[in-house]
Amino acid sequence: MARSEKAERERLRCQLQANGAPFAQIVSEMGLRFRARPRTAWRYALGWEQWKAVRAYRAVNTAARIDDSRISKWESWPHGGARPSLENLAALALTFGHGCTVADLLDDADLEHFSPAERQLVRDTQAGAYASGLSTDATLEWAERVRQGVADPARYADTGLIDALRLQLETAKALDGRYGAASALPSTLGVIGGLRAVAPHVSDGVRGVILTLGAEAAEFAGWLFRDLADSAQASYWYDQAMEYAQLGGDMSMQGFVLLRKSQMAFESRAGHQVVMLSRAALNGPWQLAPHVRAEALLQATRGALMVGQQIDLERALDEARSAAQGGGLMLREASCWIEAGKPEHAAELYETALATTSISVRDMGYYRSRQAVALAQAAEPDLAAQRAGEALSTAARTGSRRTQRVVQETRTALVPWQSRDSVAALNNALSLRPSPTP
Repeated sequence: MARSEKAERERLRCQLQANGAPFAQIVSEMGLRFRARPRTAWRYALGWEQWKAVRAYRAVNTAARIDDSRISKWESWPHGGARPSLENLAALALTFGHGCTVADLLDDADLEHFSPAERQLVRDTQAGAYASGLSTDATLEWAERVRQGVADPARYADTGLIDALRLQLETAKALDGRYGAASALPSTLGVIGGLRAVAPHVSDGVRGVILTLGAEAAEFAGWLFRDLADSAQASYWYDQAMEYAQLGGDMSMQGFVLLRKSQMAFESRAGHQVVMLSRAALNGPWQLAPHVRAEALLQATRGALMVGQQIDLERALDEARSAAQGGGLMLREASCWIEAGKPEHAAELYETALATTSISVRDMGYYRSRQAVALAQAAEPDLAAQRAGEALSTAARTGSRRTQRVVQETRTALVPWQSRDSVAALNNALSLRPSPTP
């Protein structure tokens, strides 16, 4: 590009900043004056050349491996270049800061090349950013703290930076429950990247807090990949969470990660792993929070039932309720009754719990799918197909492949009734969706 145009862009940017123009206006003016499409306009508004955008991207997203040519290809697409994934775009938005979202980096020409489901995810993620409750000022402050902390950890990696990263992680958790794992994953990995970037350069006291937050973020990343049915990535991030917890001296997180690994083993029907991991969580040298200990007790019970051990289930449930100190366990208990060969009772528990318990949209879909399995095993094919259809609809909204897998289990259990209209309708709905392979 001609040097004169670059100088003109810088002159305009400085003039707009001096006049107090909002950043969104600077982006808009860059797009209009220089016929720049969204991703390029945002870079121009920041005054960045492509190499600087690459450096900033790597600083905020430390696992990324990109170079100048990749940025150029993303900016050129769809008129040449290469299409960025939604994860790439979310990471780029995080890099640009100033409240930038994925939707801000796309125009109509871009969106034509995305599937309807991807376009809906862009809209949902945009809505989620507003629904999260973060004001523009708060978003700007968070982005600025992260950039300062990564650029000069010795000076800026303080409690303010940690608080900003924690706020971003909590926002990601809220997005996950409402809009699904894909909406939360880029910002979660961004939090981990920021923590990794500053950890080697801070005092021991600050490093301990960073590692504790890193363990929490890595555990959450593991959960997100579990819901996306990517067991390899889930295992990697659970291992990272365990390492961070050990380095930071967070004993209880180590027990919690073992519980999470036990839950993942259940999803792959590895009964002995369920037992060993849940018992390790219960017997380790840490104090589990009451609700975590209760869940671990139920998980050990569920694993024992899976491998054919004789269990006094009522007594085991009473022990878990006592450990929970009042926390609701009905949804977890229902799963134990399925393993005990009492699907009718499990289905009733799911119905009661889902009518009286406040849970996320994503979790509602998952537990509806578990209820559908219980109903199918209880020879209630029409209601099972109905509940599975409800779960599948929610899974489509949140992208939960874990839920879709359980709906597939329901279809298998409904094979004896496949001639019924309700079951045929479920089979047809599943045929329109890709198989949730890991």
